[in-house]
Amino acid sequence: MTMTQLPGPKAPALIQLLQWVAEPLTFMEKCAEEYGDSFQVKLNYPMVFISHPKAIEEIFKTNPKQFDCGSGNKFLQPLLGDYSLLLLDGTPHQRQRKLLMPPFHGGKNRS
Repeated sequence: MTMTQLPGPKAPALIQLLQWVAEPLTFMEKCAEEYGDSFQVKLNYPMVFISHPKAIEEIFKTNPKQFDCGSGNKFLQPLLGDYSLLLLDGTPHQRQRKLLMPPFHGGKNRS
């Protein structure tokens, strides 16, 4: 299934963006409920959301060099700052991710 074949809300992109900014979790949950495990929304441009646990697991197992997410999230830079994990790719992303991971696993940061 290509991105153009994915179901998703038909509202104009500006309306979807406002819903996302106002209540992101509610917006995503409603979309997942209505459109299923994979759906497309239009924020500044079409974005695909995946909510099926097995699909998410496969994404995290995939070689990160196949993804280039940071450049696509640049519109969030004024809100998140220059060094948000969502805005970085490659080595900078890995470095910031390593800094964040120990608190989620109860370990200490070993730089």
